[in-house]
Amino acid sequence: MAYHQETLCYVTDPNVHICCERGNCGVLVPFAVNGTYNGDGKKIIRFNLDNSRTCGIPFSRVLRGDLEGLVERDELAKLNPPANSMRLKLDLSGYILVDKKMNTPTATFTVEKLVRNVCRQVAAFVNAAEVNVGAQPEWIIGQRGIVVEQLVLVSIKRISAGYWVPCIRLVNGQE
Repeated sequence: MAYHQETLCYVTDPNVHICCERGNCGVLVPFAVNGTYNGDGKKIIRFNLDNSRTCGIPFSRVLRGDLEGLVERDELAKLNPPANSMRLKLDLSGYILVDKKMNTPTATFTVEKLVRNVCRQVAAFVNAAEVNVGAQPEWIIGQRGIVVEQLVLVSIKRISAGYWVPCIRLVNGQE
């Protein structure tokens, strides 16, 4: 079993687990950036809960409106550079690439709003997913596979100006 630091969270090996300052947090969902992510150190925004032994925030909590304990939830999201919108890319082998624009008014766009918007976009992707040729059997999403309630948002990473990719892991027994 391989372990990677959170800064290298875009992998395609289903046996890769994520490590963070809170320990081994679980198996990563292998979202990729056109298969070329190289850990170049660009901006990462991490999401954690106070007093949690694991990293990230479960989608199930976010989607039912429970963001209590989200670290820095009322702080302005530090999108660098600041912009009025951002694009979220969702690229999972065997599925159609999703590129969604999200409005991010810089004066009012908090970490809580960022988490809510990212989780809504990923949930819509998972719920509408239709398996295409090339989908890895262990990463089938939707009704016949991994569902939203099994996902945890760990962070988002800026891959280029205005484009971000989520780092998502599977729920483990500590949630």
